[in-house]
Amino acid sequence: FSDVLTFIDPSLVPSIALRCMQLTVQEGLCSKSPIVFALYAKSLSLSGTSNDIGESVRFGRLSKTLQERMGSSDCGSLNAMVYYVMGLAQPFQALTEEFKLSKKTGEQSGDIFNAVASYCVICLLSYITGEPLTYVRRKSIDCIVQMKEQNMMAFLGLQALLHSQLVALIDGPQIADAESVDDVIFGEKKALAAAGKDNFEALSSYEANQLVRAFLYRKFDILSSSSFFETISDPTIPNEPFRVMTFFFAGLASFHLAREAKEEEKKWMKID
Repeated sequence: FSDVLTFIDPSLVPSIALRCMQLTVQEGLCSKSPIVFALYAKSLSLSGTSNDIGESVRFGRLSKTLQERMGSSDCGSLNAMVYYVMGLAQPFQALTEEFKLSKKTGEQSGDIFNAVASYCVICLLSYITGEPLTYVRRKSIDCIVQMKEQNMMAFLGLQALLHSQLVALIDGPQIADAESVDDVIFGEKKALAAAGKDNFEALSSYEANQLVRAFLYRKFDILSSSSFFETISDPTIPNEPFRVMTFFFAGLASFHLAREAKEEEKKWMKID
């Protein structure tokens, strides 16, 4: 629910998280308290200020400590909501190990929703941290197959877009729309269409993938008539690991375009 609010109306997340914290203080700790602290950590990270981000990391760690000490196995995989918060405080490789544990915990407790969500994040982090693309591709296929077997398709759109990116980088951009997996996904454009034109998370993921390809394949014409740079700099988007990687490629693409453009064609954009 909190993830939905983040992309529909981020302004509601802090107030809901704060109210949950107030109830926890009044009523005391329970088996679901780790989720409350994780949600509050997430809301703090959205502010973007250095003080709040520092507090966010501390609450994120507290959430994980509570889960471990209280033995709240049903909350273990739900702590995945704090993954991008912890990404600010520890290496992405360490974060991957956390999600492997989160996936295992979800499977053992029967929390299929969050077990699958953790697997999707494992695939994404494997891509971000530079694991061999063929290895990540096999992992992505296994994730998609498990989604189908478990009838848990909530994350299929984003996973399909990531898989299409892997295919494009391994076999070439022209193959991205030809890839199909287990009669579940049928190419990048169909995956984006299935996610819905109002799905901002899917759209930003798609545009980030296009930006990476534009730089790697030196096809910058695709950026000239789009809102790629505006999309990734939207302050309502959480600063999670994938966005950090996208900023890196956006910077590379910006420098290249500035170097190639004529003086009268140059446009400047401030990113707060």
